[in-house]
Amino acid sequence: VPVQPVTIGYRRHQRPDPIAPFIGDDAFQTHLIRLLKQPPMQVVVIFHEPVTLNRDESTGDQMTGLHNTISAGLKRIHQGDFDAGFAKTRLRTAGDPGQSHPVSHPDVRQSQGQSTG
Repeated sequence: VPVQPVTIGYRRHQRPDPIAPFIGDDAFQTHLIRLLKQPPMQVVVIFHEPVTLNRDESTGDQMTGLHNTISAGLKRIHQGDFDAGFAKTRLRTAGDPGQSHPVSHPDVRQSQGQSTG
């Protein structure tokens, strides 16, 4: 069965957002309230090419490869490689919902059902 590596990164004010990732012993409700008190952020999701695992290769080596793929995606997100694609986006509200799906960055491969711009 193919494995779908996915990288999720959070940016606020053109920098990695240290608040958004839910890490450690923080209680969910405390974390959520702290997150919602902050200005809007960008959430970038990269769907990498699916990987078919090889029975002849060690599980550890394959997991290292997947980890490297996801880490490289996170590095690109943190460097701001996708910021230009979000320059024209704006906050959607109930009074002004805008597009049904935000425009996707042109360098990111689209999965079925995702916005293509």
